[in-house]
Parts: sequence; C-alpha cells; structure tokens
Amino acid sequence: YTLYDPETDCFERDIRSVVFKYGLADKPDKVFVDSQGDLWFYVAGKGCYWYSMAHKILYPFEFGEKTGMLPPGDITCITESKEGTLLVYNTGLLVCLSGDARRIVWMNDYIPVTIGGKRSYTYSAFVDKNENVWVYNSISGVRIYNKAQNKWVTSLEMLIGQWGIPSFPEVNNGVVGIGQDGQGVIWIA
Repeated sequence: YTLYDPETDCFERDIRSVVFKYGLADKPDKVFVDSQGDLWFYVAGKGCYWYSMAHKILYPFEFGEKTGMLPPGDITCITESKEGTLLVYNTGLLVCLSGDARRIVWMNDYIPVTIGGKRSYTYSAFVDKNENVWVYNSISGVRIYNKAQNKWVTSLEMLIGQWGIPSFPEVNNGVVGIGQDGQGVIWIA
C-alpha cells in the first residue's frame, strides 16, 4: 500500500508506521475504509481489526475456534452492507461483522459447502441497493445471495434465465467486476 496525504501533498510507502498509529502492530494484507470512515485491517493468520475513528480504539476480530471468533482462513475481499462489514474468504464463506456491536452479525457457508470447501479462489463481492450480495471471480463466475429470502442464484446463466432472457451457450461465467449506477442498473464485466 501507498498512502497519499492531501494536506502535505506527500506519499507514504511505509504502511507499518501509519497503522502503528492506530494500534496495529502488524502490516495489513487488506485495508478497507467503511462508509463511517472507520478502518478495517485484515492481517493474514491473525484476523480482522476494526479501528473506530469516533472512539479512537482498535478492536480485534481474531481467528479461532471459540464462539464469537472469526473462522480461520484467508480473506480475499472486504466490503460493506447495511448490516455491517462483509468479509469474503477464499472458500466463498461470507462473514458480516458489526464494529459498533463488536460481534459477528451473520455467516453464510453456502459456497464452501457446495464447492467442497476448495480454497483456491480469490473472491470479490458487491452488495447492490437491494442488499443482494454478489460473490464473483474470473474463474467460477458469479453467485448472488438474496439474504432477505436466504436464497442463492448460482450462475450468471441462471440469473439471465430468471429475467426471461434465453441462455447463451457461449456465455463465459467468469466475472471480473460488478457495479451499480445511479439508475439501479447493475453492470457486470
């Protein structure tokens, strides 16, 4: 990571010195800034850490087997939903955290259960305006989790079919990016 400070017009390449100011001793593998301006750090082998800008505290969500701890694994994406910060593991496991409540809000293991727990993917996620969680990668395609109904759409072809569009035999299910514009149209690359 390289950080840019617009006040000083300088770039900082030593991320350790920056995160140390927030109480984090390890170099993070992932950094996410949520809609409240709070910081989320993922440190491989240790867990996730939430820094509250309002309270000036660092709270650990550590990996472990005990109740309330994060399931051990590799996190490939951090994003946000209305319920909290969403972690996506390389198995497809979804874990939603609340920094303010300092707890796991929910977990969903549909993807690791259906693909046999393979740990070889770099999953990304996108949460649309209806709070559907789109989990995707360039190899295995996209799966959409409708949390309100606790249901999954398991492929882009299935989604296209639900919209009444005939399937295309040459559809490549690999997805590299998803976004939603101001009109609510979801763009899939």
